[in-house]
Amino acid sequence: ALALVPEVSCCAFTDACDDRAFAESTGTNDHEWLTARIAFLGPFDGMVEVTLSERTARDLCASMLGTDDTSELAESAGVDFAGEFANMVCGSWLTDMFGQAAFDLAPPMTERWVSPNLEGDLYLRINDAPVRARLRLVGAMGGSQPMGRA
Repeated sequence: ALALVPEVSCCAFTDACDDRAFAESTGTNDHEWLTARIAFLGPFDGMVEVTLSERTARDLCASMLGTDDTSELAESAGVDFAGEFANMVCGSWLTDMFGQAAFDLAPPMTERWVSPNLEGDLYLRINDAPVRARLRLVGAMGGSQPMGRA
């Protein structure tokens, strides 16, 4: 879902990377980062968290809207899109993995960071920009645990 959503919705190129390659591609952290979290409740409960640079969020938002010009976007577009991106990734993953099971998704919460904790469960580059995702599950699947395939 982390690769599929930007490819399908934003016409973006995704590339897998490991934690070392991710750390190298984050550079000097001289730009702001956004972490969007979305909690879900259902047959089991959990949370999806996605961290990406604000510039990447704005670029993906513009692409999704069919423009290359991020100057046309509202000031809050990066923050708003980061939350929607986490929502789309979470919904896509839950649908892909659990089909017709019913889940309730909370509204996304997005935080702005200058230097966030970039440790995560999954790493990806979208249009050569680093993105980190973390998935936490609790409830019927057996306690709090990280789980991949997002």
